Amino acid sequence: MFGIVSNSGCVMNVSIINSNVNGHMWIGGLVGFNAGMLLNCSAQGNVNGDEDVGGLIGHNDGSVENCYTIGTVTGVEIVGGLVGVNQGTVQNCSATGNATGDKFVGGLVGFIGYGMIVNCYATVYVTGANETGGLVGMNNGPVKNCYATGNVSGDWEYIGGLIGTNWGTVENCSATGNVTGDLKYIGGLVGMNWDTLENCYATGNVTGGNVVGGLVGGNSDTVKNCFATGNVSGNWSVGGLLGWNDGYRIRIVNCYAVGNVTGDENVGGLVGFNSGTVKNCYATGYVTGDIDFGGLVGFNLSGIVENGFWDKETSHQSNSDGGIGKTTIEMMTKSTFTEVEWDLDSIWEINEYIDYPHLQWERRPNIEADGSDNDSILDIFDDFPIDPAASIDTDRDGHPDKWNPGRNETNSTTGLHLDAFPLDPAASLDSDGDGMPDKWNPGMNQNDSTSDPPLELDIYPNDPDNRPLNDDGPETTEDDDISENPTDSSSKTWILVSFGVVFVLLIAVFIALSVRRKRKPQENVNLGRVGPNDDE
Repeated sequence: MFGIVSNSGCVMNVSIINSNVNGHMWIGGLVGFNAGMLLNCSAQGNVNGDEDVGGLIGHNDGSVENCYTIGTVTGVEIVGGLVGVNQGTVQNCSATGNATGDKFVGGLVGFIGYGMIVNCYATVYVTGANETGGLVGMNNGPVKNCYATGNVSGDWEYIGGLIGTNWGTVENCSATGNVTGDLKYIGGLVGMNWDTLENCYATGNVTGGNVVGGLVGGNSDTVKNCFATGNVSGNWSVGGLLGWNDGYRIRIVNCYAVGNVTGDENVGGLVGFNSGTVKNCYATGYVTGDIDFGGLVGFNLSGIVENGFWDKETSHQSNSDGGIGKTTIEMMTKSTFTEVEWDLDSIWEINEYIDYPHLQWERRPNIEADGSDNDSILDIFDDFPIDPAASIDTDRDGHPDKWNPGRNETNSTTGLHLDAFPLDPAASLDSDGDGMPDKWNPGMNQNDSTSDPPLELDIYPNDPDNRPLNDDGPETTEDDDISENPTDSSSKTWILVSFGVVFVLLIAVFIALSVRRKRKPQENVNLGRVGPNDDE
């Protein structure tokens, strides 16, 4: 121990510089055990011990305010850059340097019992085995307005960019360092979560074995208004936001993930494995997996996925075990979300056609941008960059899905018409609105149709009441008279049928007459023979 072995009073304005402290238990750079108040204090140097080791305090049951440490802290169990064990209050404090241990290792605090930390941060490289976090190793109390920026690595499980294992409420917190864990429960913010996370985010890349998430590895409580942007890789139950979301009452609400996700089984852009509720969330990252993988959710076991979306283009995934796939431009369109009653007044906001929705508490600046055709849509997102009338062409056949707000066909500068089959590149015109195309798009035919079953040409393109008499439909082309003039075709058909009937009747009469001649009586016919009573 160094300086003060035990404090139950008030220590103010004390600084320790270039210290080297060694001991066994309750080892601190300034105080071993604190039951009083430390105010405006600091310690710079190295601290080494076995248990309850902190850069400033080994064990805290009191109040620590406006304090900081710079240096390296090394121990076996319960090791923190500022405090080893905290069962009091730590606020407006920071730690910078390195923290290394085996279990309960944190950049600021190793273990929080019933204490709390507020307005604190750690810029510490943290290395541990179990229960290791960039700010706290194991947390059982509230953590508010805190962040961690150092990289975190662990040899075992429960490794998080902010907290290794969390049993307390965490609000307005973030982690930006990369996180690496060898076994399971590895998260960009929290390794394993058992309480509410709100208004939090993580931006570091996360690598682990099983149950790996960009924000949380394993989750058993509410996560709301949170996001993750880092890339995530692992083996089993890997997600851009959560690796494993467990429990039918567990809710993930108003969250998103944009990082790329790679794994073997149960791999999702947002959640790898889900058995809870996911509501009003989205994902955009590139997803790759071998078994049970999807753009939003990898595997959903009796869970609920409500009003969730994923970007089909950026994720390279057309499937998800829950949610709705959208194109990039649709994911940047306000109506996509307002149509399912996302709250864009007090929770979300969107720079339409420029960016995906983001949470209002992020305080992003509004971005004003325009395209070449002055339709307020950037050219890179505009399928018709020189035509102000439209911007969305889902099937990329050169015909728009819909008109831009306040525009119509008369505003088109390139002669556009709406696509009657916006998800099928083979056709776009349907004059009579019967669901059958008038003709194929240039260079296309029925083999190019992506509908199920494939589209069939309409032999009566101007008459919605006339359709083919069989499922296969007649073979025809747009140049056939039968397609261009259904009235003439009906007249020709009637003439052919009438001619056939008359011809059949004539043949029948001829056959009847022939049979009658063969059966006519023979007694009055003289065959030129002489009977026995005839005169000679």
